Amino acid sequence: MNLMYLALQSLRQRGMHTFLCVLMTAFSVMAGVIIILASGHVHDRIRRDTAGVDLVIGAPGSPLQIILSSLYHVDIPTGNLEGAVVEGIVRNPAIAQSIPLALGDNVRGFRIVGTTADYITLYGGTYEAGLGWQDSMQAVVGAAAAHALGLVPGSRFSGAHGLAGEGHHHEEAYHVTGVLKPTGTVMDRLIMTSVESVQDIHEHDHHHDNADPEITALLVKVRSPRDLINFPRALNRQGSVVAASPAMELTRITSALGLSSRIVMGVAVGLMLMAALSIFSGLASSLQTRTHDIAVMRLLGMPRRKIFVLIIVEALITAAAGVVTGLIAGHGAFMTLSHIIPLLQASQATGAVFYITELYMAGTVLLAGLCAALIPACRAFRLDAGRLLMRGAEA
Repeated sequence: MNLMYLALQSLRQRGMHTFLCVLMTAFSVMAGVIIILASGHVHDRIRRDTAGVDLVIGAPGSPLQIILSSLYHVDIPTGNLEGAVVEGIVRNPAIAQSIPLALGDNVRGFRIVGTTADYITLYGGTYEAGLGWQDSMQAVVGAAAAHALGLVPGSRFSGAHGLAGEGHHHEEAYHVTGVLKPTGTVMDRLIMTSVESVQDIHEHDHHHDNADPEITALLVKVRSPRDLINFPRALNRQGSVVAASPAMELTRITSALGLSSRIVMGVAVGLMLMAALSIFSGLASSLQTRTHDIAVMRLLGMPRRKIFVLIIVEALITAAAGVVTGLIAGHGAFMTLSHIIPLLQASQATGAVFYITELYMAGTVLLAGLCAALIPACRAFRLDAGRLLMRGAEA
């Protein structure tokens, strides 16, 4: 008789215990999938936000703070760079491209960034409606910011001083000329305008003209790998600026994230081990009640090795059912979370991706199920059919 059929019949007879084993395995796999998808999304998002930027040059302070404030826009800048200093930097032949950033204002928590059109190009921005700014006090709005603030081309808004919350509102209003399509990058949460607009509005508030206009940071792409080593060293020796490497700071960020991910993944591995133990206990306990059936199968001519394989197949079917259910449930759960949690929604998180790590996890669960079945399978292999039947007849 077909081993697969016999295994399925056996699992069906132990329906409740089989269901619980599949459920526990699926739960552990689902937890692992959610962790993998969340970690993968964070790492992908971090990499997308640093794409095309070799260095971030800011005022003296923490390099990590410069990266967080100027690339990810989640921290306060270390200060401003004087115009004369900036001019000297951008003329350096090591620089292939430089994009200025002027920060200082926000609209209900969404930062206003003074920059150039190259910033939009850097993140692959395309227009959902309208077009780019042409004059001072015109602005282009990222997809998430436009949705949250209800801004469309033709809308007007005023910025508040500071980078978060509601500070002092400026009198001058910006005019929205364009709204961008979602890019899945930090730009979705920003409002972009010209550097001159940001400088003009602050000069107006302070009632003076700044003969040496300042910016917050420079995003720099260098010409060669050699320049990536030598150029920041030369700048940092000056002491007036700090050249921060996104690659180096990214390593620090991902190391911190990786520690927490490993802790949570450890919990998921613990759940997988519990699922394997559940499979083991189910097979071991059922073996006590199936010895007579196994003896009959032996007398009907089924070899010991097929009995051994039968137990293994039962375990693998249970583990595989849990793996498939867990993978589907994990992707579905993360997709649901990406629509419920605003941060995930704004960063275009999705469950419709598959990471190679999930294959490793699935293989680990199947291997654990196989290992869990070895002891019961060996016991079934060693059963003496004649002695069992004689004992049953005497009883």
